[in-house]
Amino acid sequence: MHIAAMKPTFLKEEEIPDKVRQEILEGENGQRALKKYIKRDVMWQQELATASEGSETVGKFLKSRAKQMNTKIEVENWALFMIA
Repeated sequence: MHIAAMKPTFLKEEEIPDKVRQEILEGENGQRALKKYIKRDVMWQQELATASEGSETVGKFLKSRAKQMNTKIEVENWALFMIA
């Protein structure tokens, strides 16, 4: 549900290509723009789609659920299919 609603581009921040990162940093409001980009386009840093505004991120949610269940939860990949 989260992926369909938020349409992330990357799973984790480390996956952002250096070229993309550099283009953002060289643009207007460099560092601030990069932080916004990460929050908007990196799934691990996005606010959980079902959560109220200003609450936990996907990464924090998954870490807390893994701890509660005493297990490891990993997201390796995802796919979003859109039918027009």
